Amino acid sequence: MITQNRRSRLGRWLAALAVLVVVPSSARAHTIIKGADEFYSGLLHPVLTPSHILLVLGLGLLASQQEKPTSRAGILTFIGVVTMTLAFTATKLISGGVYQSVLLALALCVAALVALEKKVPRLVCQLLFAASALAIGLDSAVENGTTAVIIKMLVGTWLSLMLLVFNIAEYGRMAGRRHWLKVGVRVLGSWIIAISLLVLAFALKKPQAPS
Repeated sequence: MITQNRRSRLGRWLAALAVLVVVPSSARAHTIIKGADEFYSGLLHPVLTPSHILLVLGLGLLASQQEKPTSRAGILTFIGVVTMTLAFTATKLISGGVYQSVLLALALCVAALVALEKKVPRLVCQLLFAASALAIGLDSAVENGTTAVIIKMLVGTWLSLMLLVFNIAEYGRMAGRRHWLKVGVRVLGSWIIAISLLVLAFALKKPQAPS
């Protein structure tokens, strides 16, 4: 009975996550959220952008399923690449914007590995985390604003990404100690696949341009 109740609660949480992700959001990579300052706008951006949160959630869950050395290498690679990418976009050394289909395709690849609970080689893990960090970093660029505004927004985005990846990986690893929660992580990977396909279908309905 307890196990059934726990599974029921897990199902409700997954359903709530699906609703939150699929519902269109007004947040964009280079805009300030109404009622929030630049830092909090950057902090909330990864959570309010469907393609970003799907990918970050998948990365955290994938890291939780790997051996610690592989998981650590992937997360450290993500930190390094996203930090450099955000710094380059802040100084305008590279232009921002990524096709949403690219982000969603990465989310699909990562989520498929989570759903299958695959152990991946360290190099493959690092490449996935590096490509994801590069795509998210480029797509988080701030097009307009003073240098101070841009830096505050990107610092918020950087902090949000670090907290999300670390916490999702840690809680996912803790969940892996119980069989039913371990199955729940795989189910969540399947949900990410389904939601990514849904969002991708919407994204492909109209001609795309980097955001």
